[in-house]
Amino acid sequence: MQHLALTQEFERSLQAVDAALSVPYWDFTYDQYVANASATPMAALWAMDVWADDWFGTARGANHTVTVGRFAWSTIATNLSAATRSPWGYLRAPWNMNKSPYVTRMHDFCGAEFDWSDGDLVSGQLSWPSCKVTY
Repeated sequence: MQHLALTQEFERSLQAVDAALSVPYWDFTYDQYVANASATPMAALWAMDVWADDWFGTARGANHTVTVGRFAWSTIATNLSAATRSPWGYLRAPWNMNKSPYVTRMHDFCGAEFDWSDGDLVSGQLSWPSCKVTY
């Protein structure tokens, strides 16, 4: 629900500037379909066109910085007096320990590669890694 509330707040802010603006709809059920239809689900997801250089760009290097595409080398704003910020002062979630000043994309979860088969079963569907996997 947190992501939904954040998206709604962002959309309301956009519409305060221009009532015709809206946040694009992302049909995540298609992503799940693509993953479940593949013998290598995670590879199939990362091969989708949204991660191409002309969309969101790819993350490269040891710091997983987005180095190509429209978000290449985009910096994260800082505000040390903001009530909600990362420990590094970046306007990220308070629990985000990423100290990179750039937009990054990680391909793992807590240092462990995410194997599609390691997810929890929720209503018959796979989800994010379980507490056991994270531990």
